[in-house]
Amino acid sequence: MGIWDRLSRALRGAARNHAADPTGALRSTAGGRGRARGAERPGGARAADAQGLDHRLGTGLWRQHHDRFLRAVDRFYAIAVDLHSTAGSVPGEADAPVTSATESAEIIAQQTLVLNGLADRVGALTETVHARFPLDGLVVPAEVRARVGQLPALLSKAAAKTAEAGQAAAMARAALRSGTDPLPAARSARSYATDAITLVDACERALHHD
Repeated sequence: MGIWDRLSRALRGAARNHAADPTGALRSTAGGRGRARGAERPGGARAADAQGLDHRLGTGLWRQHHDRFLRAVDRFYAIAVDLHSTAGSVPGEADAPVTSATESAEIIAQQTLVLNGLADRVGALTETVHARFPLDGLVVPAEVRARVGQLPALLSKAAAKTAEAGQAAAMARAALRSGTDPLPAARSARSYATDAITLVDACERALHHD
């Protein structure tokens, strides 16, 4: 099964579902969801989901890090879908532009799956850290800081790298639309996503070390 077949079966809603189920909603990225599970749920059910998320993640710093990461993943997915559509409309007058467009779309699609997996990990991580050190504000008390160390900074950097991956994907999309080579930007997106993996790994080590 090609990467875009997997995406069409697995994504859109997966990142948004993560808000309702931070430890499980993204585990279907190998082939399960095509739209948000909560899209057609009544308002009361959605409110209950929000209350459940408040309970699991609080309303302070850990929730902020979780939501920031998820927004970056969601934006990346939207760009990936748009880039795929743009790549499919590249004129086939020469093989090189078409090949470059296709390769770029494949690279971005792969990173979408990578980032969805990271979102699953960030959801579990922030839920765990909130359970241990509940925060409803954005300031980390000294006694908590001594226990979590660089975890807040690492979470922030991971979200920033994911956002940079989205910016690079957007640059690849712009290059396609202007007729220039999108591959350098697509490869940059992959590099930023790899950096995000390294940072999430460090987050998990920091939490387990405590």
